[in-house]
Amino acid sequence: MVIELPADLSGDEVLRFIAKLRWWARVNLRRVIIVVASAKGGVGKSTIATELAYCLDAVLVDLDWDDGGASRALGWLHEQRHRSPLLDALDSGRTPRPIRGGASKPDLVPAGPTLEANQPSADRMCKALIQWAADWDRPVVVDTHPGGNAPADGAKAAAHLTVTPTTLGLKQMEALNGFAENHDGYNLMIAPNEIVYQVWADPHLERIAQIAKTYEIPVSSPIPEVKWLRSRKARTAVCSVRTMPASREELITAYAKVAHQSALRALQATEDAA
Repeated sequence: MVIELPADLSGDEVLRFIAKLRWWARVNLRRVIIVVASAKGGVGKSTIATELAYCLDAVLVDLDWDDGGASRALGWLHEQRHRSPLLDALDSGRTPRPIRGGASKPDLVPAGPTLEANQPSADRMCKALIQWAADWDRPVVVDTHPGGNAPADGAKAAAHLTVTPTTLGLKQMEALNGFAENHDGYNLMIAPNEIVYQVWADPHLERIAQIAKTYEIPVSSPIPEVKWLRSRKARTAVCSVRTMPASREELITAYAKVAHQSALRALQATEDAA
């Protein structure tokens, strides 16, 4: 069963659609792995991973060891913990028990900064994620550390879909092009993030379209730039609100659309592989 995006998606209807999408994904995306990865930091990767995980009712596996990653943003503080749940699971060979997120954030498996010095091989990470997804029998969203590293490579090898966010700028476009070239043959989707429609942005938007055409990569709905997001202190998913604030409607609608597009793209990949 394919979930349809309503033609008129606005206001509280967006929140009703997210609730429906969460139920649909839990049933139809079991064991599906979606990875969020980029060659460059600072493109909104961890925030997008968090919102995808929430909108798809997925377990969020955080492979980003920096303090700016998803785990800390959701309230998991490594300095208050003695062990890394993710590394403990890898060392023991057991499937980790996700930290419950309740109604306001995704369930989480954090790693923390010790992952940097104790990186598993790509093959080990790949096999572990596939096994965890099977044991949880749920969709999984994986956030990754930017650039090349073994855990991220393993996650991308396990993924049914890799979402690669980009913001606008010359360096970002070069990084996106390199990522697309180096991952030819992967099931990718470009997610334009923090988009503003001004004259200076036009060449970069055209460059995204060119990269997408060259490497035959779909492009998601754009995610707009909003000033308040960078200073937001709430340790919850943006999309978890119960009533729609006017100031957040555009952003939450964009996240809902990207989650829906990611879900259908990942589902198609599983059907193609069957």
